Amino acid sequence: MNHHEIEQQDIIERYVRHQLKPEERRTFQEHYFACDECFEQVQTTAKFIAGVQRSSRLGTLAESAREVASSPAASWWSSWFTPAFALAATACLLLAVALGWIVFKQIPQMQSEIAQERQAREVAEQRTAQTPQITPADLEKERERAESEKKKREELENKIARNETPTPAPVTSPNRTNTETKANVPVVILESTRDAKSGTNFKLPENANSLTLWVEVEAGGRFDSFQMQVFDASGRAIKTINGLKANSYGALAASVSTQQMPPGKYLVKLFGLNKQQKEFVGEYDLTLRK
Repeated sequence: MNHHEIEQQDIIERYVRHQLKPEERRTFQEHYFACDECFEQVQTTAKFIAGVQRSSRLGTLAESAREVASSPAASWWSSWFTPAFALAATACLLLAVALGWIVFKQIPQMQSEIAQERQAREVAEQRTAQTPQITPADLEKERERAESEKKKREELENKIARNETPTPAPVTSPNRTNTETKANVPVVILESTRDAKSGTNFKLPENANSLTLWVEVEAGGRFDSFQMQVFDASGRAIKTINGLKANSYGALAASVSTQQMPPGKYLVKLFGLNKQQKEFVGEYDLTLRK
């Protein structure tokens, strides 16, 4: 907004009378905060309008005119000057008084309002600058990560459908080596009781000598390792597996003998270990049947 637009559109008077639209008001404030000439014109216009309005509201103008007309000097002056001139002189006097009132009261109030608006705008600009901006590169990385996780899940589902067991980490079966892991070991995917109250119901193959307990864990590596505990229906701990770590599928795979876990009901609890601190992660209801 420039001086020509301000003059042609009576911006200053409309601003003082609060007749500008919010967008026009904001644009003009950005201009006159940095323009001494416009700032001075705003103050002068505000003083004039406020003085006239106050004089009209209090009836001071009419009373002063009557006093002047009834005074002895008025009769003498009336012979030399026209009534219109006397009224104009009285109005000027009253305006001077009103301007004095504005200088000591109205201007400080307007300056305070302007300072508050400027401070609010600076705070808003600082908040905008501090807000982290998501770049297209960040969105592309997030998309690639989501596609990678989806692909891993699809590969896992296909292997399970073909009765192929993903190779568990060496620590998942302390009594066996990786070369002893067989491809036909059934995989039991556990679901947290917080997400599925019915738990997991799994039918064991007739020739299965062992099974793999499969638990998906959160990404990010918040824990150094995990501990899994298996309890039978009476609440007795029958198996504890330490040192579990997430595999390439983002899951824990723990191998357990079917002799230790024959058909029946079980409760599996998972704990996260971090710097020798143990934190509960979740529990899983499991029913094995023939």
